[in-house]
Amino acid sequence: MGGGEVFLAVTRFSPLMPSQPGLVFGTDTKQNLLQTKLVVGTFERNIRKQQPAVALVTKKYLGHEYTAWRRDETNTICYGFLKSLFLITLQEDVYRDLIARHAQAEPASTLAGNAAFQSFLNQMQSGDQFAAFLNFQPITALLAPLLAFQNQGTSALQKLAAIQSTGLILNFAGSQIHERRITRYAPGAHTPTAPIARRTLAFTQPDTLAYLASATDLAAFYTETATALVQAGLPKPAAVINNLERDLRRANIRLTDDVLAKLGPETAWIVNWRPTARAPEVAYIATVRDPDRSAFDKVLDVLATHLLAAAELDAPWNVTEHRGHSLRSLVIGAGTIAPTYVLTDEFFILALTPDFARALLDQLANPKPTLTGSPDFQKATAHLPGTVTDFSYVDLRALYPHLTGLTRELPPNEFLDFSKLPADTVVTKHLAPFVAATTATAEATVTHSSSPIGSPLGLVAGVAAGFLINRAAILPNGAMPFLDTDARRAPRGNPPAASPTPPTVFAAPPLQLSLEAPAETPPP
Repeated sequence: MGGGEVFLAVTRFSPLMPSQPGLVFGTDTKQNLLQTKLVVGTFERNIRKQQPAVALVTKKYLGHEYTAWRRDETNTICYGFLKSLFLITLQEDVYRDLIARHAQAEPASTLAGNAAFQSFLNQMQSGDQFAAFLNFQPITALLAPLLAFQNQGTSALQKLAAIQSTGLILNFAGSQIHERRITRYAPGAHTPTAPIARRTLAFTQPDTLAYLASATDLAAFYTETATALVQAGLPKPAAVINNLERDLRRANIRLTDDVLAKLGPETAWIVNWRPTARAPEVAYIATVRDPDRSAFDKVLDVLATHLLAAAELDAPWNVTEHRGHSLRSLVIGAGTIAPTYVLTDEFFILALTPDFARALLDQLANPKPTLTGSPDFQKATAHLPGTVTDFSYVDLRALYPHLTGLTRELPPNEFLDFSKLPADTVVTKHLAPFVAATTATAEATVTHSSSPIGSPLGLVAGVAAGFLINRAAILPNGAMPFLDTDARRAPRGNPPAASPTPPTVFAAPPLQLSLEAPAETPPP
């Protein structure tokens, strides 16, 4: 019916009446105006014939005709033409507002007069097929009373208030979906993140499954997260945070200044998945500056103590040596899950198993080909900017066979029989890596991404992958055969060394934290 653009807009929104937003659907009929009017006329005749009680009333406002279709006492659908535009609204006053703005013909009275929207339009390129724009300024105005009671720069609401607008542009090119997400900020309200050098790429291999790198202020992230959890009134997280801070103060350690401030700003997640393994090898890596080994060890000791106590687990530390570095592993369950960390002069490495931690140290000591040497990686990232603050790469073609292997182990149910899935090659020939990169300035952040499935479906796939991996990692008897690794057995060719220092023991009795306000002491 329409021959041009199709759009959906929310012209107004009130928190007092969230069920009645100013929704507008429209299409530019262009040369198909006559055909569209014939279709609408046929629709009206059929409605009057089939539902005689329905009121279809033709009205006029400021010289423009429109039809009001009153479905019941509270719902009235209005539609009509403004030149070649065919418009539909769910409320009559919304349609009249459209006519009034059309009659004024002044861009300043419409979204076209918004500087952020014009900047968004300037980002569009020839061949783009979809655009979505959200103007945050009306939302910020609604949140103003709440923002007045928030600490400056520390809350999620303050960060939201700094945003002027956000938008999404899609381009469908062959089997790929190219996305650009643009977020603009109010003048002086946003401090851009410094770009990363992607030094952590040195730990990857040509067949690395996923590499997710970003610039992260871990000290600020911890402070904001801890404050939010305590203010939310969640007893267990609040107790862990308060007890952690208390014990570190007794050890004369400032978590944010002595440890977290020395981590980053570049951090990365690296995921490898060997063909015969049931689950992937995962590591979190951060660059470090002037690390204090004793402070890191004390923080990890105290953190592990409180987290394990909250989870009602008991796990000892195991210390081994590799290439001159001490690896500390926390043995969990049957011993096949053993989070391991190692601190070098340049990097902090936290791996899911000691085997993977040793492999990463080997890669650092004797550099080998990385992802940058992969033809798939080179092709997928060719169109991305070189200077970025965030970078993501996931090899969907390599991931899919692992997930289907786990899926086929699930028992069939009344809805799905996973054994009937098509052969992996039928699907993987249509897959390609997912890549994304973000650039930042004081005015805006722009994220470029491309994949064969798009970000929304990619998010769903990621959640499903996490579910399958978690299910595959836990057997009915409670054992967790994540990998063929046991932190308590000696590494091949590398006998374990005893820890040179005894584990940290805090003499202070455990704190019984109460989130309730203390009772007032009665006066004498």
